[in-house]
Amino acid sequence: MFLLVTGLAAVTVTGIVLFTRRKTVRNAPIERTISPRACAPLQQPGQGPAIVVQYAEASGEVISRRLEVRELKDVQYEGTLRPRMMLSGWCQQRHEKVEIPVTRIGTVADPRTGGVYDKNDTITSYLRLIAPGNLATPEDHTAEGRLELERAKRDRKLILTPVNVTIGWRFSYGKGDPQTIRVWVTAIAIRADSRASALFVEPMGGVSEERPYFIKPLGSGHREVVTLEVEEARYEEDAIAEWAEQWLRKPD
Repeated sequence: MFLLVTGLAAVTVTGIVLFTRRKTVRNAPIERTISPRACAPLQQPGQGPAIVVQYAEASGEVISRRLEVRELKDVQYEGTLRPRMMLSGWCQQRHEKVEIPVTRIGTVADPRTGGVYDKNDTITSYLRLIAPGNLATPEDHTAEGRLELERAKRDRKLILTPVNVTIGWRFSYGKGDPQTIRVWVTAIAIRADSRASALFVEPMGGVSEERPYFIKPLGSGHREVVTLEVEEARYEEDAIAEWAEQWLRKPD
């Protein structure tokens, strides 16, 4: 009889403990956690393009930071239906890693081109273009190509004495061997960072029409110059921009 009573008491105590533990876990607050996929470590500073971002913090304060872009990612928070796009970067002023929800960004400025993006769709499109990982869609490249053309026309500097060169070109993001054409360089587009972004040229035969040929374009839908030959010298990639900048400063 004693053993029977002792057994019943032990079972009762165990049930109470399990019920209490289950109730405690059920009523515990749910922590907002980030999925492991969204927690990739950031790269070291100095490895990404620099932009100026103006955004609102959780407190509502609007601040501006100069960031070196590291990553653009979708973060899925527990208990939310849709992921939130986050921009990760290195703050050059405070020397620290920063993560900013893209929905809080008001403007993004590119110090290289002088371009300013202040609409939700253009901000997201531009960030996809410059973020590592080739996230940009064809529509992003097309939209940026139109903006690049507008900026090049705005930043166009005339050459009083046009120079005769041979250029190899192809459509931006195109494949295959470049086409070669003999042209007069009549103007050069100089970006906000004082680097050449495009050559304006006229063909030496056929229809006389000035066209821009871009140097390392970010967008698509226009022509990209890949080689330049003048006299006995040949230039490629960054050397094309350096030649253009020197020629623009050359006294006539």
